[in-house]
Amino acid sequence: KPSPSIGQCLGQLGINMVAFCKEFNARTPKVRPEVPIQVTLTPYTDNSWKFYMRSPPVHWFTRRVARAPRCGDKGLNKPVSNITLKEVYHIAKVKQMDPQNIGVPLHVLCRSVIGTCRAQGILVTKDLL
Repeated sequence: KPSPSIGQCLGQLGINMVAFCKEFNARTPKVRPEVPIQVTLTPYTDNSWKFYMRSPPVHWFTRRVARAPRCGDKGLNKPVSNITLKEVYHIAKVKQMDPQNIGVPLHVLCRSVIGTCRAQGILVTKDLL
């Protein structure tokens, strides 16, 4: 069920909220409600539109994999949890499917995921500690 703020935003763009919600729900039947989905909506001048969905943000994946309810505020000075290189690889594989990351080498995405882990105070190790 859409919130009023979504209806107001779609109305300003001239997009039929009911049609958008039906198409969105048709494309996301297997997505769990607690998973955040990033949506990019492109309206056109003839009142048509298209949207594409991206995977959740990296920080959501790393917190979930590390089983850390909150991230550290001091970075790696006070680590809160750890994840393995294999888990970093799998997160990077998921992020590689996003439209803006198509063609980006996997090792670059892995380094980006490791940087996000460092900022959150999550250690990246070969094996779980």
